[in-house]
Amino acid sequence: MKRLIIIFLVMFSQSATAQYKNPYFNSLSVEEGLPEGNISASLQDKAGYMWLGTQNGLKQYDGYGMKAYPMADDNGKPIAYCSIQRIIEDVNGKLWVIIYQQGLFYLDRKKDAFSKLKTDFDETIGNINIILQDIGRVILNLITNAFYVVDEKKKSGIENYEPTVKVSTIRSPLSLGAGRGEVLIKVEDYGNGIPQKILDKISQPFFNTKPTGQGTGLGLSFSYDIVKAHGDELKVETKEKEGTIFTIYLPTT
Repeated sequence: MKRLIIIFLVMFSQSATAQYKNPYFNSLSVEEGLPEGNISASLQDKAGYMWLGTQNGLKQYDGYGMKAYPMADDNGKPIAYCSIQRIIEDVNGKLWVIIYQQGLFYLDRKKDAFSKLKTDFDETIGNINIILQDIGRVILNLITNAFYVVDEKKKSGIENYEPTVKVSTIRSPLSLGAGRGEVLIKVEDYGNGIPQKILDKISQPFFNTKPTGQGTGLGLSFSYDIVKAHGDELKVETKEKEGTIFTIYLPTT
């Protein structure tokens, strides 16, 4: 199940892999800051920067030189050697990096540093019968929205507030009776929560709380429709000023 969550994020980044159209990206040498070893992943972002995943870490090339972006594990210890599997830029311009055996990292552009997405995966969950493309789209949409709300809360200037998003999976055995259980996928944010007066509207098409030009108001509507079409459920728990949890309920046999 842990592997499936990562695959979801890889497959539905809403951003194409770099096409290498940057005119100044012709060739790089070790002298220009590119470490020896194979490049395992690459991406040209919307701003034109080239991102290169190497065995010695992530590098950004701006046409003039290389900049290294160190990664740290759950304990804050630098990762000396890493295998970067994929670099993704989502529809909102957020940069994601998937590192083998380390997890998912995202670029905090204000800090100009990468942070690890908090995860808590139930290791007892094996394979489940789902349509990967559809459920993957739902998960990505929920995570993208979650990062938007925590970033907005950070902008409000709350002292010592750390924008945090957590993804977790849980197996709930025999909860449906007749030998059937559920797998729960939770996307949790520590943002401002959803006001009760609009909670019933969030699944409506074109309902949008973001500023003009940001979002279409269709993401959550499509997510609810996709989950419902699969015979599953998408529920929301929220507390104003504290945060929101979206939970996908996937029946298992």
